[in-house]
Order: sequence, then structure tokens, then C-alpha cells
Amino acid sequence: MITTGQIYLAYRKLKGQLYYDNNALLSKLAIAKWEQELTHNNVSCNKEEFENLFSNRVNQLLSFLNDEEWMSNDYLNQLIDSIDYQMMVKSIEPDEESSGIGTYITNYKIKKKITVKERNYMIVCSVEVQLIATLWLLYLNQYIDRKKLYKYNYANKLRTDSKVGNLWERDKEAGYQLSITNAYQFGYRKWRDTAIKTANKLLDKDNNAAILNLDIKRFYYSVSVELQSLLYSCSERGYIRSSYKEDKVLDRLTSIIQKINKSYTEKVRPCLVEENIKVAENQNTLLPVGLESSNMIGNLILTDFDEQIESLGCEYYGRYVDDMLFVFKGKVNDKQEDVIKGFLQKKFVDNEILECVEVGRETEYHICSHPELVIQGSKVVMEAFKESGPRAALKIFEKKLREQSSEF
Repeated sequence: MITTGQIYLAYRKLKGQLYYDNNALLSKLAIAKWEQELTHNNVSCNKEEFENLFSNRVNQLLSFLNDEEWMSNDYLNQLIDSIDYQMMVKSIEPDEESSGIGTYITNYKIKKKITVKERNYMIVCSVEVQLIATLWLLYLNQYIDRKKLYKYNYANKLRTDSKVGNLWERDKEAGYQLSITNAYQFGYRKWRDTAIKTANKLLDKDNNAAILNLDIKRFYYSVSVELQSLLYSCSERGYIRSSYKEDKVLDRLTSIIQKINKSYTEKVRPCLVEENIKVAENQNTLLPVGLESSNMIGNLILTDFDEQIESLGCEYYGRYVDDMLFVFKGKVNDKQEDVIKGFLQKKFVDNEILECVEVGRETEYHICSHPELVIQGSKVVMEAFKESGPRAALKIFEKKLREQSSEF
């Protein structure tokens, strides 16, 4: 049974998480408006007063979450109706008509047309929806096999409150973490730097080394997931302890998240059709960008891919959600007409990890275990190093990774 204290803890963790998230502007605005309405814009409201107001505000949410007949509860429709999306520009097409030397920066109004290259569709929802997503993460976190899940995955690592003991205690001890996951920059830096260090160690021991970077195209919008089935699959493979199945609260939260994800999927479907992205017609869903539960689900989706990579014999493999780094020992066959295509064929296609598909002039690689997920051949980055050669290119590779990195 969920308590008001648990919802309050989830709220505090949600705020802590959003504080460090540069992509969460819409959620931050929703929180600010929610608190303003809650306190009637009373800036002198103390902690005890706020907790009482909070308790009254979430009472309907609490009743809904503890209702065994939640599917027929009118509050569910209120939650679903609150879900929408906001289109935000991710990148624009470069200006091919520009001439002259150097870089010109100005705050003058630009009269020429700007072409949007990529868009993000950020979820717009009530604070209560984000609270449900946060509660789901906190409940699921109790059953995660952290050693197994984070063996290769460096992204969005769920925090633990080991020094506090009880996950739900609202304690002020030093070990208590008021956020949900580790900060983006720390996990990303470790993921990238470990690959670079592994390559340097190979070169130090007079071995040739190759670093490969693969990135899935529009991952959050291309996945097709049914959440209950995903959790069951991960449990069967040891990422989630089987005892999760006995947690009725987690089961209910999982079903609610699936409905939230489905509502978002239907809202953004027309936009994705315009981008030629196939959206499942069944109960499977995309991952709502900006919903706190989506990053964790993204981590779980590709665990079967991680298992396949173990057979390749890499010196290093690390994944940052949909962004993958590999370090291989040995010389790359640079006598081929297309070095990268030949390398991917030998390592991934021949081992039935990727399928090579020619689409017009573009070469794509589909993940065999998830055919809907595509790696663009033109976006693949690979660097090969001889043990006796200079290593300045490693710095260039690191810079290229930063340029191509994106949380969504």
C-alpha cells in the first residue's frame, strides 16, 4: 500500500532530479506552477505547512493508486487527459549558402529561412503523472540486480540510499540522496573515458587497437515495448529478481505507466509518421521523452543486445542507453574498399547481431533482436590505431563523441 509519505519522498526526489536536468524545462515549469497553486503563492510557507498542503493535494492520487479497481477510476481519465507533447527543435540544417571566412555571430534578426533537421517531442503532463513514474522507479529499484544491469550500461544509474536503510524513510542522514539517478555528466564521462583508457592500455602493450561508436537512430521514438512483458523477460534473464512479481503495488504502477506511455504514443504518432518512423499499432508503445520512467525502460530494452556482445570478445563494451562504444584488439583490415562496412560485416553481421540493409544510397544496420531499431551507417565512427603510431587521433575521437552525444 502506498502512503502519503512515499509520495512526498517521490516528490522530493523528483525535484532533486529535475534540478540537474538541463532538458527538463517543461517539467520544472510544471513543478513551479504546481507549488505556486498549492501554496497560493505564499513564499513564507514553512515546511510543516507545506507538508499539510501537499498531503491534501495528493489525497486523490493516493486513493487512486491504492484502489484495486483503478482501471475504472475516473481519476485515470484525468491523468491520461493531461498528457500532451511539446515539439522542440533538436538540430537545424547547416547553412550551405554561407560564404566568407571565420564564424559570424549576431543577435540581429535572421531573415532567411531556417530548416529544422530533427525535433524532440517532449511530454507535457501533470506533476501527478511524473510522481507515478518516480514511484515506479523507486519500487522497481528494490528488485534490480545492479551488478548485472550496470555491467555494461553507464546511463541513468538508479541511486541507492544504503546509509538510510529503509528506502521510504524520510531521513536527513548524510547518505540520503535527493535525486533518482546519478548525474548525466558523471556516467557519460566514465563511459567515454573507460574506452579511451582501454585503447591506450592496448597500445602501451604494443597491440593495435580499434574504437567503434554506434548510435541508434531516434531510439526513444523507434522502440516498441510492452512494459509487463519487458519486466518479465528481464526477470527471466536475471536483471530483476523474480520476487518483483509478488509486489502488487509495482504491478499496478507498471500497468499505469503502460497506459501513460500509450497515450503519449498516440499523441505523437502523426508527427512520427511524417518522419517515416513506424509506430506499432498494437499495445506496444514508444518511450515518452521527459517522463522519468523512460530512461530506465530504455536501459532494460537493450539488455539482450548486451548479452550478444559478450560473444564478440571485445576488450571493452559500454552502452549509454542507445549510444555504444567498443574497443577491439588487433589490426583492422584497411585493404578493403569500405573499411567500416567490412569490419561491421565480420564482427556484427556474420554473428547475427546486426542485419545490413541498403536503403537507396544509405546503408543501415538493424539490430536483429529489435528490427525496429536502426543504426545509420553514415553516423558510425571508427578509429584504428597502430601500436607504433601517434595517438593524437584519440583526442579527435573523443571530440567527435562529444559532438554526436545526445541524451535523447
